Amino acid sequence: MFIASQESEWLEMSQRDRDRLKVLHGVIQGERRQKEASRLLRLSVRQVRRLVRRLREAGDRGIIHRLRGRPGNRKLPAELRQRVVAEYQRCYQGFGPTLASEKLAEQGLRVSPDSLRRWLMAAGLWQSQRKRDKHRQRRPRRECFGELVQMDTSIHDWLEGRGETMVLIAMIDDATSRVQAGFYPAETLEGHFDLLRRWLKKHGRPLALYTDRDSIFEATAKGKPDYSGQTQFGRALEELGIDRTTLQSPSQGAH
Repeated sequence: MFIASQESEWLEMSQRDRDRLKVLHGVIQGERRQKEASRLLRLSVRQVRRLVRRLREAGDRGIIHRLRGRPGNRKLPAELRQRVVAEYQRCYQGFGPTLASEKLAEQGLRVSPDSLRRWLMAAGLWQSQRKRDKHRQRRPRRECFGELVQMDTSIHDWLEGRGETMVLIAMIDDATSRVQAGFYPAETLEGHFDLLRRWLKKHGRPLALYTDRDSIFEATAKGKPDYSGQTQFGRALEELGIDRTTLQSPSQGAH
């Protein structure tokens, strides 16, 4: 928790509270549009408008309580899970988890694409689609730096046989194509942690990380995906408040 003072009154804020307040202050200061803030906060534009109005009237203290009451996507109650799955069956059958997550958020049912994907697979409403149409369209870039960062590994004979084997691990911002990368002896958890630490130190925390389905990122059991488990890297992202979404195909990766 972080303790901040406002007009001689101390406010207890989590890192998530501070992030949300920063987005809302950006709206008030004219640095960010309400539509952009709604996407970053996963709220409707109407909800953002209400929070901005309350922030103007009562300051940070006036909305901390409202922000804090919302559980994270990884700690969502069973009741919400049932409502989300039922609403998906009723209105969004056949929608992919990412698009369905956006549509559900417009109804006040906020859940990350990864969580929704696990719930739908558990309910038999979605399955991993390995075969894709030959003709693909690239998704549009994100608008803001840090909104989505891809983490990927490139295995190549970088020294052309003149030295030790190494891999290149890179983080690429989707909006700006800004890159942070490093050479490591192998594709290991330690290497990914080191690069993430360097990114955090230089650029701060991204809103979401875009990865493949390597065992570093996704838990497995007997060689198969374990959607109820979590890797050490996944736990670290949860502690940092960074969402993770998966890379389905090359055309969907960061540009």
